Amino acid sequence: MAYRAMKSGLAGEADRKLQAKYDADLSAELSKWVASIIGEEIPCTGEKKEFHNTFRNGVVLCKLANAIKPGSIKKINTGNSPFVFMGNIEGFLNTVKKLGVSDQETFQTTELVEGTNLYAVTCCLYALGRKCHNIDGVPGFGPKEAEVQKREFTEEQLKAGQGIIGLQMGSNKGATQSGQNFGLSRHM
Repeated sequence: MAYRAMKSGLAGEADRKLQAKYDADLSAELSKWVASIIGEEIPCTGEKKEFHNTFRNGVVLCKLANAIKPGSIKKINTGNSPFVFMGNIEGFLNTVKKLGVSDQETFQTTELVEGTNLYAVTCCLYALGRKCHNIDGVPGFGPKEAEVQKREFTEEQLKAGQGIIGLQMGSNKGATQSGQNFGLSRHM
């Protein structure tokens, strides 16, 4: 955790709202899922401080990326500097994006290193777990993503559909706009 002054006012309110989104149970489940994939024992209680300390240096995340996509991260740095941590985390994030996780579901490296937005980290791991359902030999986490079911219609079916008036279009049953006076004064 970074040692900074407490936020106050609107920024403090926004920060408290962000911190309240963190789900300890989901974090514990994600930690167990990560441990099962990398084959190592990691703390799994889901407590915010423990979750932060486990993933902060990025080593566990790099091992996860290499377990899912072997050789994706060439060198895992084990130094004790925030810049080394950010390098590891950046390597993980690049691999995750290549696996199909969208930018909206990833996090900033400083959010994990400083522990300011652990909710975003859990969202990223959850999104990665969904993507893993489509990777052979890797157990997924969470619901499986839907597959594309492309439909093909013949010209005859398309023409038949053009002649049908859908119920969403409705019917005005003879109603008119007479009596409406938008912008006019009321006459008495």
